[in-house]
Amino acid sequence: MEVAGRYQNPPAALQSLLAKLPNWERIDRPYPKECSPHKVSDRLGDDLQELIAAYQAGASTRVLALNYGIGKTSVLRLLRRTGVPLRPRGGYRS
Repeated sequence: MEVAGRYQNPPAALQSLLAKLPNWERIDRPYPKECSPHKVSDRLGDDLQELIAAYQAGASTRVLALNYGIGKTSVLRLLRRTGVPLRPRGGYRS
């Protein structure tokens, strides 16, 4: 019990740290305020069809993720859910 008490954050120190970051917002991936921040398909809205068209035109999932401000895994999940056939990874040659 003493070990836990010794290594826990003291409330005063924690409060002073939190006071230094009162209006922290994530600016690297902004999302519209009217949409749920948790549903990627809702955030993309009409851009989802553009994302699918860009993928089918040859854009990589990594580039799409950067362009639309979402994760690569989210791009892959959206493509799978919409029934888009995925290309093999890394440009495999037979």
